[in-house]
Amino acid sequence: MTSSPSSVPGWARSARPGRRALLLATSAALMGGMLVPFAGAGTAGAAPAPRPGAPRSDATTESHTVTLVTGDVVRYVDGPGDRDTVTVDRPDGASGGVRIQQAGDDVYVLPDEATTLIAAGTLDRRLFNVSALVRMGYDDEGTGAIPVIATYPPARAKALPATPRGAQKVRTLASIHGAALSADKDGARTFWDAITRTPSARSLDSGIAKLWLDGRSEALLADSVPQVRAPEAWAAGFDGKGTKVAVLDTGIDADHPDVKDRLVGARSFVPGEEVDDKHGHGTHVASTIAGSGAGSDGANKGVAPAAALLVGKVLSDEGSGADSGIIEAMEWAKAEGADIVSMSLGSPVPDDGTDPMSQAVNSLSADGGPLFVIAAGNAYGAGTIGSPGSAEQALTVAAVDKRDGRGFADYLYDLVDRHDGTIPDRSLAFAPSTRRLAKVENTFYGHKKTLGAGYRYDIPDYGPGLGFEEYEQFPDVRTEWVNPLPGDSFWYENHSVLDAEESDRAHEMRSAELDYRAGKGYRAEWFAPVTRPRLGTGYWGPFRTVDNDLQFNITPWTDAGAGHSGSMPENEYDTTSYAFYQGDTQLKKGAGRAGYIGDLSAEKRPYRLVIDSARDAKTWKTSTRTRSEWGFVSGALDEAGPYRADIPLLQLDYAVDTDLAGDVRAGRTTEIGLTSGTQEWLPGAVKANKASLSVSYDDGKHWTKVDLRKKKTGEWTAKLRTPSKGATSVSLKAHAQGPGGLVVDQQIIRAFGLK
Repeated sequence: MTSSPSSVPGWARSARPGRRALLLATSAALMGGMLVPFAGAGTAGAAPAPRPGAPRSDATTESHTVTLVTGDVVRYVDGPGDRDTVTVDRPDGASGGVRIQQAGDDVYVLPDEATTLIAAGTLDRRLFNVSALVRMGYDDEGTGAIPVIATYPPARAKALPATPRGAQKVRTLASIHGAALSADKDGARTFWDAITRTPSARSLDSGIAKLWLDGRSEALLADSVPQVRAPEAWAAGFDGKGTKVAVLDTGIDADHPDVKDRLVGARSFVPGEEVDDKHGHGTHVASTIAGSGAGSDGANKGVAPAAALLVGKVLSDEGSGADSGIIEAMEWAKAEGADIVSMSLGSPVPDDGTDPMSQAVNSLSADGGPLFVIAAGNAYGAGTIGSPGSAEQALTVAAVDKRDGRGFADYLYDLVDRHDGTIPDRSLAFAPSTRRLAKVENTFYGHKKTLGAGYRYDIPDYGPGLGFEEYEQFPDVRTEWVNPLPGDSFWYENHSVLDAEESDRAHEMRSAELDYRAGKGYRAEWFAPVTRPRLGTGYWGPFRTVDNDLQFNITPWTDAGAGHSGSMPENEYDTTSYAFYQGDTQLKKGAGRAGYIGDLSAEKRPYRLVIDSARDAKTWKTSTRTRSEWGFVSGALDEAGPYRADIPLLQLDYAVDTDLAGDVRAGRTTEIGLTSGTQEWLPGAVKANKASLSVSYDDGKHWTKVDLRKKKTGEWTAKLRTPSKGATSVSLKAHAQGPGGLVVDQQIIRAFGLK
C-alpha cells in the first residue's frame, strides 16, 4: 500500500553563508529560520510535538545537519518517539518558502525553488529526503560534498558539457549518457545557481537532462545452493564451464580455497580501498556462484563450480557503495567479456526502475550484453523493489528464507498458500477446488484498444506485500479465481492505463482493502463512467491538526468502481488546480490536487474547497473537464485529543449502465442513479438529505434540470430520454446537501457518451 506525504509550509529568510541558527522556540524560528515540529508516521493517532510546559522526556535525541543541493542548511533533530524537529537556514538569493513533508518514516525538506523541477521529472526528489541522506552518511558530519549524477541528452553525451561551477567531475558514466559529480557543500548555492539560471523553469541548465542523487546501495544476503536444485543441474552436465561471471560486491578473498583457482580478473571501484574483501559478503556470494568446494572437501560447492570469476569491489568494507561506482563497475564487467553479472546488492529505497543504475542495466543488456542477475532484497516492501533490481532488463531474484515460501501462479488465478514457521517437506503444488475460491468478474472499460498494467497484491497480516505489475489489455472482461486470506490479511488491486509511449501511468486506479469468501461471486469494474473527483482509501484524505492547519489531497480521476480512488500522476500539476476559501475570501490557490492551509481561525467557520481538472479530449473520451466544490464547517480540535482529525466531505456517486466504451444508446431512456454521503470509512458517516441533477448535451453550454426520485435507501434516480441526433455525450451537474453545513456541487463535462 502507499503512504502519502503530508506537508507543512515554512518561512524563508536570508542567512549569511556558512551560518546556522539554533532555534529553541517557535518565536525564535520566526525571526531566525524555520522550526517545524511534526508527528511521525503520518497516522491519525500519531503523537503531537511536545507543547510548552509538557514534561520532558529522558529519551535521547540525535541531531544532524544536512546541506541540500539548493544551499539550504537543514538541522534535523530525531527526537524521542514522534517528537522530531526540522530547522532550515536559507542561503543568500533563495526565493520562495520551504515545505516539510513526511512519507512513512522519511522527512523531506522541499524548497519552493525545487518543486517545479521535481514535478517535471528533471530533479531527483531523493536529494531532499533528509532522513535518507542521513542514513547514507551524506549529512555534513559525514561528508563535505553532495554526490550527484547528471544525465545528459544522448546527442550531447559523446562530448559532455563542462562541469557546472561549484562541482567537480568524479567519473564519466557512458552507459547512461552521464557523469558523477561532487558539489562542495560550501559552494552548493553556486552549483544550484549554475544549473538553474532560469527561475521557475521545468528544465535544468548546463545541458543537464536530469540531476540525480548518487545514492548508496547495500549488500543483500540470501540462501542457498540446495534450494535451487543445483545438484540436479550438475548431474545433467551444467556446471558453468565456459561461462564468465562478474560478481560486483564487497570484493574477494583471493586466497580462499574455493575461489582462488576461479578468479580471472579483479578491480576496486571504492576510493581508497583495495579489492580485498574485509567484509565477507563478496567472498560468500562468489563462492556460492562458482566455489570449487575445496575448502569443504567438495561438500559445499557453488551453483556453477566450473565458471570463471571476475570480481568488482563496489561496496566498501562496511557493506555499502556509491551508485556511480556500481555503474562504472557494470561498464567494466561488460568490457571484460562477462556473460553474467551478479549483483547481490540494492538500494534500500523502492523505485520505479528509471534511476541511473536501472538505466545502466537496460543499456548494457542491449545488443547481446551480459545478463544482469540482481537481488530483489531480503524484505518485502509494499509491492516494490529497489534499484537496480527494478530495471526492466534485470533478472531479479527474490529471497526465500528458511521460514517463508512464496509461489507464483498464472495471472488469472491469485492463489496464496501460506505455511507459517516452516517449509513443508512435500510438494508445494497448490490446486484448490473452486469451492475453496472466490470468483471475480473483472471488467475493464475503454473506448479504444489500450495497453495497461495491473496486479492484485496479497497484503499479509505480518507486514507489507510483494508483487510485480503485469501488462493488461483494455477493454476486457475476464474471470479470475482468488482464494480467501487468513486473519487480518487482505487483497489490494492497482490498475493503470499506460501513456502513449507505454512507459508511465497515464491514469491510475487503486482499490480499497478487498476481502473474499470461498464459493462467492464478485464483480469489479475499472475505468467505468462516471469518472470524477472522489475520495478513497488508496490515498490520504483531508484533515485538520491541533495547530489549526489543514491539508487536503483530492483524487480527481476516480472511476465508478466501489472503493476506488484515481489519479493521473504523469501530469496532475498541468491538469488540476485548487482554490480554498473561508466564506467568500480566498485563502489559497495552486496547481495540483493537494495543498496546505495554515493559520486557520480556531472558531468554527464555513470553508469551501474547489478543484478544477481537465484532460485532453483527443486522448480521453469521457470526463474531459470537471469542477467540484465542497462546503464544510471546521473549528479547532481539542488539544487533549488526537493530533489530527479527518474532515468529512460529501462525495457524489453516479450509476449509469454503459457499454465498455462508456456509451449509452442515443434516443433511448436512460436511468441515472445518484448517491451522496461522507467518506464511508470514517466514523459517523452521514448521507445527504437533499440533491438535484441537471444534464447537458452541448458540453455545458445549456443545462436542463431532471426530476429526481428518492428511494427509501437514501439514493436518488432520474430517467431521461437522450437526443437521437446532434449530441455525442451527456454532461452532468449535481448538487447535494447534508447536515452540519455539508454541501457539494460537481460538473462533469462528457460524463458518458452517446452512440
